[in-house]
Formats: sequence, C-alpha cells, structure tokens
Amino acid sequence: NPRIINVSSDLHKFAKINLKDLNMDLSFSSWTQYGNAKLMNILSSKELMRKYEGHGLHSYSLHPGVVRTSFGANNSGFWGVFNKLPFMTSPEEAAKTPVYLASQEISKLKNGGYYKKSTLTSSSNAGSNEKLAEDVWKLSEELLAKKGY
Repeated sequence: NPRIINVSSDLHKFAKINLKDLNMDLSFSSWTQYGNAKLMNILSSKELMRKYEGHGLHSYSLHPGVVRTSFGANNSGFWGVFNKLPFMTSPEEAAKTPVYLASQEISKLKNGGYYKKSTLTSSSNAGSNEKLAEDVWKLSEELLAKKGY
C-alpha cells in the first residue's frame, strides 16, 4: 500500500496560478507564489491518485497548521515576532496529521484527499479542478524534460 503524502497549506486558497508565468515575472507576490506552490502540491496529489490508483498508489495532501518553526526569527519587525503569536501550532502538533496519514489503515482514508487535523476536509475549488491538475502535471513533465529528467 504505497502512499505519497504532500504537505500543503490552507494558504492554497489564495493561489492565482498562471501556467504561462509560473515564476510570476509579470507581477510577483510572495504570498500568492506560496499559495500557488501549495495548491500545486494538492493538484499533484490528486493527479498522482488519478493516474496511479489502479496500481495501488495512494496520495494525500494536508495542512499542518501554522507551525512555530523559528522561521524568520532572526528578522526584525513582524517576522521577528511571528513565531511567538498565540495561534501558532507546535511542531509536535503539526506532525500528527502526516503521521496519521502514514499509519492509518488505507481503507479509512480517501485517496486524493486533503486533510487537516487528521480529518478529511475540502480544498478550494481550484484544488479540485481536474483540468488544472492535469495541466500542472503536463507542464511539470515538460519542464523536467527540458532539464534532461
């Protein structure tokens, strides 16, 4: 029962993917780009499930919470205090959902599902868009082929 578990984020709901401008060279926003990357994690999980479910592969994505990791703690201003905010999740708490997905009996999980706090939840409409998932997959293959992979 092979499983692939992709860590995403609820910030995928703010994604605005333009497949002709993946690097956002035309109009860059770090938050939008982060959301795009996390949405592509969800789409990749769903496309993996669609392509390989018949071979026994299971694929999931998850939101771990807003995790206190000390990321940006050496910065000044907002980022310097970000990890001290009261709504932050501990790394131990954030690890519970991926461990759940890795260890739960396959029959109790939804292949291609998006999980939060070890519970199946809905992704955005874009996260359920089969055409977008297929397009992201094809573009990924093209980009890898250009690099010789």
